[in-house]
Amino acid sequence: MLGFSILILFMAALGGTSLYIMGKINAQLVDVQGNWMPSVTTAQTMLAEMRAVNLAQYRALTADNAQRMQDARTRITAALGRYTKASEQYRHLISSPAEQSAYDELQALLARYIQIGDQLPQSVEQGKEEEAANTMKDTLYPVRTAMEAKIQQIIKINQEGAAQAVEHGQASYAQSHLTIIAFTLAAALAGLGIALLISRRLTRQLGGEPGEAMWLSGQIAAGNLAARLELKSNDNGSLMRSLMIMRDQLSGLVGQIQHASTSIHVAAQEIAQGNIDLSQRTEEQAASLEETASSMEELTSTVQQNAGNAKQASSMASAGAEVARRGEAEIADVVATMREMSVSSHQMSDIISVIEGISFQTNILALNAAVEAARAGENGRGFAVVASEVRALAQRSSAAAKEIKDLIEDSVGRIRNGSQLVEAAGATIAEIMQSSVRTTDLMKEIAAASEEQSAGIGQVNTAIVQMDQVTQQNAALVEEAAAAAQSMMQQAQALTAAVSVFKLDDQALRTLPGMPAAPQLGRSLATPALS
Repeated sequence: MLGFSILILFMAALGGTSLYIMGKINAQLVDVQGNWMPSVTTAQTMLAEMRAVNLAQYRALTADNAQRMQDARTRITAALGRYTKASEQYRHLISSPAEQSAYDELQALLARYIQIGDQLPQSVEQGKEEEAANTMKDTLYPVRTAMEAKIQQIIKINQEGAAQAVEHGQASYAQSHLTIIAFTLAAALAGLGIALLISRRLTRQLGGEPGEAMWLSGQIAAGNLAARLELKSNDNGSLMRSLMIMRDQLSGLVGQIQHASTSIHVAAQEIAQGNIDLSQRTEEQAASLEETASSMEELTSTVQQNAGNAKQASSMASAGAEVARRGEAEIADVVATMREMSVSSHQMSDIISVIEGISFQTNILALNAAVEAARAGENGRGFAVVASEVRALAQRSSAAAKEIKDLIEDSVGRIRNGSQLVEAAGATIAEIMQSSVRTTDLMKEIAAASEEQSAGIGQVNTAIVQMDQVTQQNAALVEEAAAAAQSMMQQAQALTAAVSVFKLDDQALRTLPGMPAAPQLGRSLATPALS
């Protein structure tokens, strides 16, 4: 750091001196360019315009008409205007008493020159050409000659000033040249000493030649982490040692990355294959769930139909029970009617018995009447005939009554049997009604159970549909996971390819778990010879 400070001080001194001298030279150049040379140029312009005035006055002296005289006057006026303008410019450039004195004298001569010059055209116009020529020759020319001499004096003063400024600049340049050479030699010697000192210290800090550090850095940058350099025995903190430590740590890190990338690649392959299998099984499960959902829909429809049929059967059983109940009532009415008919039949049988008794008595009476008619003889013949007819009628009535009695007794027996059958039918109908009631209850229970079963199957169907949706979503997620696993496998392959450019030594590979030692390279990575 001290060496650089000394070198910087030398450079600063050299720069400051150079700037100072360059400033002096620049001031001289500015003085030449901004003062002396413009003064010379302006004075030369004044001299030229004075000569132009003199030429115009000669034209006026020799003018033979008014037009030429007017042209000469115009030329004189224009030349004097340009001269006055140049004279005013020069007045601002005066930088020395000698210039000021010469300028003042020149202005006095100019006033005298203008005064004399204005008389010439008037003399010519008045026809005094000879007098005008004598005035110009004897009076005006000496004044013009004196003015030209003063202008030449002004030009000489400025030329001498410019020459002096140039000489001063050259002297400053010579002085600065020697000074800069001295400072440059001192800075070069100081720089050489500082460079040697820095080189020795830098070599110690590098731990070797810079070329070796560049070679090792290049090998590491190229991915060759197996490159090594022999360090000095007492090297504890050099750049070479830091590079070797960096190489060892980077080698271990790259080895771990290679191992991890390989593991990630294998795991990604397994995950991708597992996701593919899971996706297939999920798709199969989704198809099974779709079939199950379709079957459950059919089962739901069947159960709903059974529930409807059970309701209809329950309604029909209820109607049958009602019909059986009405039939039981009608059977009871029939039994009552049959009993009444049985009673009426017994009454009719009793009446027929009475009629039969009357017919028997009538027959006996007719028989007695016939006997009495026979006893009466001829007088009782008609009565005998009547008695015979009455007897025959009584016998027929008795036979008819007997037949009616038999029929009524048969009807009574039939009515008794029918009443028994009707009572048995009533009991059977009562049992049927009870069975119908029980059947109705069972059908109601079946209908209620079918409704509950239908509702349960509907819930199961809804759950299956939801499971199918979830399965479809899971299938989509599995496909996304498979794509992500495939992408991760590709990234792992890219990472493996990226880190495969690094070459590791056997020691670094042996430190990795499950990693075999690297095969021997085709050629040794020896340190190149550095001159």
